[in-house]
Amino acid sequence: MIVIGSSLFVYVLFLLPYSGVQLVTLLHINDVLVTPFHFALIKWSLEILTGIHAVCQPLCYFRMVEFRRLACSSRKSEQRRLGCSNSPSILQSNYARTIILLQLAEAPWHLRFSYLCFRCEGLSQDKHMATKPLRCDKILTELPLIRELLSAICDKDDNEEVGKCIEKLCEALHKKGLEIDTVMDELELWLCYFTGQPLSDKSADRCLSFFVKCGLKMILENTVMPPLLTLLLRHIENIQYAIYDTSRYRCCRLITLIFEAVEDIEADYEPTRCREEGILPAEVMENLIKILHERIYDKNPFVRAEVIRSFSVLYRINNADENGLDCTKYIINALMDISRDVRAEAVRSIPLFSENNIATFISAVLVENDNSICRLAYSRIACSLHVRSLTVQQRMQLLKTAFTKDDAVLRKIIERMVVNWAGNDSVPLLNLLQHLDFISDSQTTQQALMTFLKNYQKEIGSARTSEMLINLSKLCSAAQSKMDTAGTASYTDFVKYDILDRRNFAELHCSSKNNLYVVAGRVYIWRSLCEYCKLNAVDEGDRYEALHFLLPDMIHFVDFLYNSLVTWTASTSSVQGLLEEFVIFQLCLLTRLFDQKDQVGMEKWRSTLETIISTRNLPNSEQVLEFSVCELFDLFYAKEGKSEEFLEWCCYRLNSFFTPDLNETEELPLTRALLVKRGTDCAMLAGKTIEDDNEFEPNNHNLQRALLFLRAIMRNSCTAKVTTFLRAAFDQVVDTYCSTLDPMIWVSLSEVIGIGVAIDEQIARERIHMLRSAIEVEGAPTRVKVPARKLILPYNFSFEGDLGGLNEIQAIALMSIAACAIRRSYAKTAQLYYPEVVGCGVVKGKMLLQVFEGFIFSQDAELSFTAVENIGKILYHGCFCFPSALAGLLLRYFDNSCHPHPYAFLNYFFSFYPASSSINQHKLVGALRCALKRLNAAADGDELLLFVDANKMVNFVAKAVRKATLSDSAKKKEMEQTYPPQFFLISFLLDWVVNNAEDNLSAVCIGALTYTSPEEFSHNNKAYSYLLKLTKRCINVLFAHELDKLIPITRRFGRRLQHGKKRCGYVDNRKSNQSFNQLSHEH
Repeated sequence: MIVIGSSLFVYVLFLLPYSGVQLVTLLHINDVLVTPFHFALIKWSLEILTGIHAVCQPLCYFRMVEFRRLACSSRKSEQRRLGCSNSPSILQSNYARTIILLQLAEAPWHLRFSYLCFRCEGLSQDKHMATKPLRCDKILTELPLIRELLSAICDKDDNEEVGKCIEKLCEALHKKGLEIDTVMDELELWLCYFTGQPLSDKSADRCLSFFVKCGLKMILENTVMPPLLTLLLRHIENIQYAIYDTSRYRCCRLITLIFEAVEDIEADYEPTRCREEGILPAEVMENLIKILHERIYDKNPFVRAEVIRSFSVLYRINNADENGLDCTKYIINALMDISRDVRAEAVRSIPLFSENNIATFISAVLVENDNSICRLAYSRIACSLHVRSLTVQQRMQLLKTAFTKDDAVLRKIIERMVVNWAGNDSVPLLNLLQHLDFISDSQTTQQALMTFLKNYQKEIGSARTSEMLINLSKLCSAAQSKMDTAGTASYTDFVKYDILDRRNFAELHCSSKNNLYVVAGRVYIWRSLCEYCKLNAVDEGDRYEALHFLLPDMIHFVDFLYNSLVTWTASTSSVQGLLEEFVIFQLCLLTRLFDQKDQVGMEKWRSTLETIISTRNLPNSEQVLEFSVCELFDLFYAKEGKSEEFLEWCCYRLNSFFTPDLNETEELPLTRALLVKRGTDCAMLAGKTIEDDNEFEPNNHNLQRALLFLRAIMRNSCTAKVTTFLRAAFDQVVDTYCSTLDPMIWVSLSEVIGIGVAIDEQIARERIHMLRSAIEVEGAPTRVKVPARKLILPYNFSFEGDLGGLNEIQAIALMSIAACAIRRSYAKTAQLYYPEVVGCGVVKGKMLLQVFEGFIFSQDAELSFTAVENIGKILYHGCFCFPSALAGLLLRYFDNSCHPHPYAFLNYFFSFYPASSSINQHKLVGALRCALKRLNAAADGDELLLFVDANKMVNFVAKAVRKATLSDSAKKKEMEQTYPPQFFLISFLLDWVVNNAEDNLSAVCIGALTYTSPEEFSHNNKAYSYLLKLTKRCINVLFAHELDKLIPITRRFGRRLQHGKKRCGYVDNRKSNQSFNQLSHEH
């Protein structure tokens, strides 16, 4: 009867869902039925039940067939009789042991821990357990040895002690007369125990590593595969498809340990490419690699990370990819994994030996947002890569990305990386400059130089910047004498030249052998040192000494700058012109470091600034011209409030660019002397003229200079006051440019028109149609027929050959329209934009809004970014309520095909927009309604919305419109509201399901109810009653459409509403609760 009852109980047991219940019950049956007779009967009964399940219950059959397979394949071992009656052993039968081992590999880790620790006398004992510990004098010799060795290495990382333990176990396993099967049974039990330990348990990894090293040591001593290694490989195969993540992780961890042990062993031997001479047989390696290949896409991130670690070790021991597996490919793919742990492991593991791997690694680092991974990646770059392993562009990208992050630890790593790049030879500061692109990105380079100088000042132990400068000068002198002796300096080596100071600056071109790149670098170092000393001096005395050591008198420096203008001849479109422009601009920036109380020097500097602006013969440099305009106004006009006088002076100079005669500044002796030195004919500065028919056309150089000059005036907020003179100059420049056919000028012209439209109403009324023409050209997503008199583009002007220029023009035009809408009003801007449309302002406003929305999903990243950025500015700064525009931003934000640049702005925008006020949260709910309507309408095949993740979008809105997400300042301003945004969101989601139950978006709306918080309006009884009724209606609709998966979620939300009502003590004649419960029971 006991046997029959036990068999029937086991039969029922396997009908239950798979859990730890089977394990606990089998253990109790094994403890009760310990006699061999009872065990045999149970074994036969289970085999009969397995056959029955194969026919009647296939699901249970597949559960039990594994037990039967293991029972038949297990080795029979002698029963081990223990002397303690209160501590029955689980190893009293081979079949029971096999069943328990399989259950242990699949059961939750806490059940494995409890059983193996307390029933099998593991590494720890519970003081509250009734069972007594096993008596060592009654156990066979092998059992206490294994336990003793594991206890010794459990909490220690001493390699020497672990090696001794390995020697002891190997000697014990080689003893004659030892029952090896019994020992393997015990070791298999330990493997199952350690496999089930938590991922954070390092002692389990140490013990598993101990078994692996023992197995590999035994294979080195014998040509036959040792039983321990066979046991390990069989254990790996058994748990590779385990249900629990811990078991699969330990499977991959064991493979990693095997590879690491093989790597350590092969390091002591001469490397070989013969597969037959490897430590492990080729078949074993192929099986292990196959297991890793199947686990690379495991659902658990820790398993995937362990696979990456295994591939890294495999790459080192099998660099030639003899097994046909490209380990590097999988490691590179893991750099973009969704899990932070996998990405971190990929950063640690990727081999940085080829240019492709380095480029891919750096590309992943530049887009990484997690601070810990960024630190790890930059540490690898600083420690593993030589500066010449990176291209100049990669170095600048790494520095620029790191300097934009507000992470103190990362700054420390960058400091170490910059110091490594500088090296220790000669003058490190000059060495560092040679590795950076100071021409294209001077700001990032200057930050790197500042970082190096701070570290250098710490190393020499000097707090005063003046002493640091003296030290650098000595280093330069020593390096020059050494190079002159060896004769190894290259033509562009900065170390060969002195650092510029007040003694040698006048001989810059001669001492640099007229090498423009060297001249530019030396001037840049000069300015960087001056900036550093000014910002980091200990006191005023230190600052004065340092600047006095570097800078000459202002009069002499302005003369030097004036003489540099003579040699500035090349156009900025050439390499020589870029270097010359860079030198002039750096010299101009140096003037800000002089003492401005020197009246004689400042007056001379004023004359030089006026010369740079007025002299048409100078190259057209945008940055030099804009600097000169701003500096002239700030130093000599702003303090006295002479803005109108300054604008009048500028307009006269600008007008002279369209005439053949010299302007007043060019008539001055200083400017005439400059023109003579440059070899210019003062009488014919403007080129050939046609005076007979009054069709004088200034040359292209003068036109471009006029446009750059006008843009510099209008971009300065202090001088952007439109006067009659400035408006006349604006009309003259714009009208003249509109008659040209050069497509390159339209970018600058659109920007100038946009600035004018934003700051002046008359210009906006007269010129906004030009921005409209720039937007609505051929190829734009939105085209409106404009009257011929308004279309400024020439009839024979085509953008087909310069699509990039067209996109840039459209982007600038969009920015200008948005600036006008924010500065003035959106309605007024729409009236100006569509003067020919008859209708109210609302119609025009919608039409203008469609212009921006048409570019949101543009394939051009710059256009898309411009559209989303300006819509965001209009919504936030203008406080407008445009649900359709905000819906467009939502759809683009959750569009998987969104470009990185627009996505970065949208991520920033939605991080603060809902938190700024509850009004914005209400707008976001309305935008969600519009977005879902668009998705529903585009379900038939709109490619633009094909990759939008609706689930993430709805869940994001549900979380973003909570009261808890509001900023502290917004919560202080918040007034008590009857219906918060959460109420409208919940009612909208339920209403959507009621009206669109068969739609695919209904499941998304129901799922988002989990993230809502109806507790925010618990004080509003009417809101709760309305939502309860709407929830019941929603459940009815779901039942009508047989959407069974959505009904439980909706019911749980309904009970949540009920609980909220009960908690606030609201009772509405008990009808609402009773009706809801009745509805649930009826269905």
